[in-house]
Amino acid sequence: MSPESMDEDETMIIQEVLLTKEGMQQVGRLKVNINEKQCLGHGSNGTAVFPGSLDGREVAVKRLLRSSTSLAAKEIKHLLSSDENPHVVRYFGKEESPTFTYIALDLFTASLDRVVEQPENYPGLTECSISILSNWSIETSNPRMSW
Repeated sequence: MSPESMDEDETMIIQEVLLTKEGMQQVGRLKVNINEKQCLGHGSNGTAVFPGSLDGREVAVKRLLRSSTSLAAKEIKHLLSSDENPHVVRYFGKEESPTFTYIALDLFTASLDRVVEQPENYPGLTECSISILSNWSIETSNPRMSW
């Protein structure tokens, strides 16, 4: 995105990518473990999620190609609009490098795939499932949540 194409309110801060002594990448306030073996998941268009930290807080770091800047902005807008909802992933911050946009999000102990494939490892699944289903109708009836 060129500075000329940005809105008046927007600022473009591109951070230098540093390598820490722990072998992690540091982009602004974010430290990201980009070791492919540690990758938490992949999405479309080169999106990947890695473990990391933001100001010492453990987070999941969603890495998007800078060519997907509008997608990142849209995702952040939706996350911020539902920030007070305890059933939606929390957004903690964003950093940008010349190549990627990094979004810091809640880090969970398991993925939905893992819970579905190995439910015996999650004894609280029944209570959790009931809670999710009971709140699902509330979320889907809220037009702001339809993304």
